[in-house]
Amino acid sequence: MAPGVRMVSKQSLWNAMTQNRLVQLLELRVALAALALLLPAAAQQAAKPAQAAPSTTIFASNTAVPKRLDLTNRGNWWNPWQRYAPAGVAYPDLRNPAALERGAASGTLYLSLQQVLRMALAADLDIADASYQQLLARPDFWRTEAGGTARGVAGESISTALFSGAIGASGGGGSSNNGTSAGSVGGGGSGVHGGNGGYDPSFNFTFADEHSRTPLANPILFGTAEQILNQTFGAASFGQGFTTGTGYSISFASFRQYQNSNQLFLNPQISSDVSIGVQQQLLNGGSRSVNRAGMVMGQNSLKYADAFYKLQVTNIVAQAATQYWALAAAQRGVEIAQASAMHAQQTLDNTKDLIAQGKSPAADQVTAQSALGASQQALVQAQTDFRKAASKLKSFLAKQWTLNVINTRIVPSDRLPNPTAANLPPVEQLVNRAVSFSPQLAEDRINVNNDDLTVKIRKNALLPTLAVFASYTSSGVSGLGVNCSVNAFPCPPNDLLAPLPGGFGPSLGKIFGYSAPDYGVGFQLSIPVWNRINRADEATAEIQAAQSRVDLQKDQNTVTEQVNEDRIDLEGQAAKLQAARQQAAALQSALQDAQTKYTLGKGTVTDVITAQVALLGAQQSEVGAQQAYATAAIALAKDSGTLLDEYHISLGKPLSPQSVGRLH
Repeated sequence: MAPGVRMVSKQSLWNAMTQNRLVQLLELRVALAALALLLPAAAQQAAKPAQAAPSTTIFASNTAVPKRLDLTNRGNWWNPWQRYAPAGVAYPDLRNPAALERGAASGTLYLSLQQVLRMALAADLDIADASYQQLLARPDFWRTEAGGTARGVAGESISTALFSGAIGASGGGGSSNNGTSAGSVGGGGSGVHGGNGGYDPSFNFTFADEHSRTPLANPILFGTAEQILNQTFGAASFGQGFTTGTGYSISFASFRQYQNSNQLFLNPQISSDVSIGVQQQLLNGGSRSVNRAGMVMGQNSLKYADAFYKLQVTNIVAQAATQYWALAAAQRGVEIAQASAMHAQQTLDNTKDLIAQGKSPAADQVTAQSALGASQQALVQAQTDFRKAASKLKSFLAKQWTLNVINTRIVPSDRLPNPTAANLPPVEQLVNRAVSFSPQLAEDRINVNNDDLTVKIRKNALLPTLAVFASYTSSGVSGLGVNCSVNAFPCPPNDLLAPLPGGFGPSLGKIFGYSAPDYGVGFQLSIPVWNRINRADEATAEIQAAQSRVDLQKDQNTVTEQVNEDRIDLEGQAAKLQAARQQAAALQSALQDAQTKYTLGKGTVTDVITAQVALLGAQQSEVGAQQAYATAAIALAKDSGTLLDEYHISLGKPLSPQSVGRLH
C-alpha cells in the first residue's frame, strides 16, 4: 500500500502543479492584454508635455466669440464722426481648437478630464451662444443710459406693460420760427428739448434759400407789377433732457428777405432771435427714481447675462464630465470583455486537452466554443459602445465635424473615480450653498426686480401730466433802410438817397441789447378722463410681479429638492458600488475554483462557463456602479454650486457698468 499511496501523492502533486501553471498562464495573458491596452497611452504621455496639474485654473473663454466691443473707444469732441460708424463686430471664429486638430492629425488623442474641460470651454457652441448674450447685454445697457427701454437678453423677463408708454422727461409740440424757438407762453413751452425719455444731447440745423417771381394785381400798392422775392433762412438749436424730468433748449434763428419794392422801410430785411427755454415735469415723468428705472433694468441685463453664462457653463461642464466618465467606463468595459474572451479561449483550450486525455466528453468542446463566441460578441459590443461614447464626447470639443475629427480616436487617460472617505456636508449646508449660487435663482431674482421696476414705472404713468415751463426770447431786426430827402412815404424815386447801413451784424447787436425781449412762464396740464389704458397696464405689471415671485419660489423648491435627492443618490451609489465590488471579488474566487476543479477533472465545462458569465456580469455591474457614482457626484456638485470650484474653472470678472464702459 505504501508504494500505491506514494503513487497517488505524486499524481496529486502533478495535478496541482498543472493547475497552478494554468492559472499563472491565464493571469499572465490577462496582464499582457491590459499592458498592451495601456502602452499606447503611456507612449503618448511620454511624447507630449506634462499635463497641467488638476489644480490649474481654467479660464472660461470661448474662441468663437469676440473678446470685446470697441464702441466705447470711439468718438470724442475732436473726432465725432466715429459716433456715426457701425459697430463692426467680427465674425465668429469657427475653427476647431488647435489641440483637437493636432490629435486628429495623429489619429489618436489621449485626454485627461481637465484637458477635456479646457477644450470644451473654448469650443462648445452652447457656451459661445451664452457668451454672445453677454455681448448683447452691453448695447442693451448703453441704450438705457440714453433713455431707451431695455430689451433684455435671452430668457430675461421684460414686462409687456413697459412698452405702452415712454419713460423720462416729456415735452409738448409746436413752436414758433419753424420749430427753432425754445418755447413761449403761446406755445406752451413746447420747443423745449427732452421728450420721450431721450437723455442724449442733440444739435439741429436748418437752412433754406428761396427765389420767387409773382405777378401782382395791384402794382400801385407794391410799386411794381411783378414781385421778385429772395429769402434765406438759417437756424440752429441745442437741447437735452435729464432723468429729473427736466429739459432745456437753446436756439438761434436768422431770416433775410429782399423784395423789388420801394414800399418797405428795410430792404433787404434781416430778423434774428435767440431763445432759451426750460421745462420741468411735476407728476407723470417727474420722478428721478422712476426715470432711472430703465437704467437699472439695463444694469440688470448685465447681471442676467452673467447668470445665464454661468448656468450654461455649469451645465456644459457637468455634461462633458459625465460623458468623459461614460467613455472611461466604456474603456473599462472593453478591458473586461477582452479578459472574458481570454477566459473563454482558455476554457476552450483546456477542454480540448481534457477531451484528448479522455477526461471530458466531446460535446464539451461545442459548449466551450459557443461560450467563446458569446464572449467575442460581448467584446464587439463593448468596443462599439466605446466608439459611440467617444463620438458623443467629441460634440463638446469640436466646432466643426471635419473628417479628421470623425476619424480621431479619443482615449481617456483618467480612471473612474472612487468614493472618498470624507463625509458629505449636511443637507442644510448644501441647500444654502445651492440657493446662493444657483444661476437659475439669480435669473429669477433679476426678473422679480425688473417686474417691480415696471410696477414703479406704471404707477407713475397713472398720474396726470403736469409740466411747468419758462422761456426767454430776444429778437433783433436790421437791414438797409430807406433814406429819403423829403418826408414822404413811399419816397419819390428822385428823392432817394444812399440807404442807411444795416445787416446781420446790427441785428445780432440788437439781440444782445435786449431791446425786444419776449419772456414768460406757464404750465401745461393733461388729465386723461377714464385713464383706462394706464390703469390696465399698471394692473398687468402688478400681476406679472406677483407671478414672478411664484416662479422664484417654485424654482427654489426645485433646487432644494434636487440637492436633497442628489445627496441621497450619491450615498446610495457609493453603497451600491461597494456591494458590486464584493460580489465581483466573490465571483472571481468562484471562477478560479471552477477552473481548478475542471482542470482536475472534478468539474464540468458548464460550471466554468457559468462562473465566467457570472463574473462578467458582476464586473460590468461594478463598472456601471462606479460610473453611476461619478455621475451622481457631478450632479450633486452642479446643483449645490461647487462644480466649477472643484474643477478650478474661473468665469472671469462679472459684467458691470464700470467694466462695460459707456458710449460717448
